[in-house]
Amino acid sequence: DALSGVDALVVNVRHSACQQCTAADANFAKVANQVSKAVAGSWEARIRLMVVDARAERLLARRVGAAGCANRPVDCRHFVVTDVGDSEAIRIRGRHEPGPLLRDLLSFARKQFAP
Repeated sequence: DALSGVDALVVNVRHSACQQCTAADANFAKVANQVSKAVAGSWEARIRLMVVDARAERLLARRVGAAGCANRPVDCRHFVVTDVGDSEAIRIRGRHEPGPLLRDLLSFARKQFAP
């Protein structure tokens, strides 16, 4: 289970044919690399990031609401899934710098989102 051991799962639903997705992909990879090296007990250790191909994972893409490609890079979104009840995925903006994305993710690694 992808949510096992974490408070939130952040999903970058990648549309392989979309040119707009590339704008946020490299930044997402940098943040994912940083989070993967998190020290146990830190807020970064309470979240997990993953990339999925929308065509290969159609069911997941539909579940989070990733219907298609964004019209502009600023419209790209990542999706946060928590294990709190039957809540829907939360859409967050795809960022083009690691700092703003990390600040966005900090709010999902707080105790109120813990199951």
